[in-house]
Amino acid sequence: MGNRWLRQTNSLSKSVMSRSLRMKCWSGEPASTRSYFGEPCALFSNFPKSLSQWIFSVTSPATKTNKHRTLLLAKKTQPVHARHLGLHFGYAPGTARSYLSHLGRQGLLERVRGGYALTNKGRDRIRYFDIFGCGRPGCAFCKGKTGYLTCPHCGDRRSKQGARICKEKNFFLLVRRAGVYCDGCSALILDEPQAHKLGIQCEK
Repeated sequence: MGNRWLRQTNSLSKSVMSRSLRMKCWSGEPASTRSYFGEPCALFSNFPKSLSQWIFSVTSPATKTNKHRTLLLAKKTQPVHARHLGLHFGYAPGTARSYLSHLGRQGLLERVRGGYALTNKGRDRIRYFDIFGCGRPGCAFCKGKTGYLTCPHCGDRRSKQGARICKEKNFFLLVRRAGVYCDGCSALILDEPQAHKLGIQCEK
């Protein structure tokens, strides 16, 4: 009888403790790092300020995936399906489906028959990554791009500080519009409005 009463008491104490911690987390208060008995509670020592933030930090696909290479795969394989992400990157099926949906909500992919396809916004984002890099540490596609403008056609790089906007020029058969051009292949990297937004000056 005594053991049964002790087990019920322990169970009730754990339930009350768990409910109290959940209420604190949902209300935005930091979860206590100590148990109700004064001993350190290691399980909750690294909790963020709210339970919703903790759930997002654990389950968010962005913590496990790479947007740049996923968009490149979507460009190469249209439509892209969750199984493609699992095959190429080793994503779990749930993570792959969740991440494709995540990119869809950002407007980078759209749902089509058989999977997802790139949107115009997704193509623009790939071009941006090709020029400036995605900013993700360790991305194999973006090594050495920090501080440079990379030509998306030939891969030639030039310093952002040294870049200048070439003025519009009228040739015999065509007109070269104003913008930043590659020194290697003469391809347009940034048009004039894009370059101005980055603070790039016009050539003298």
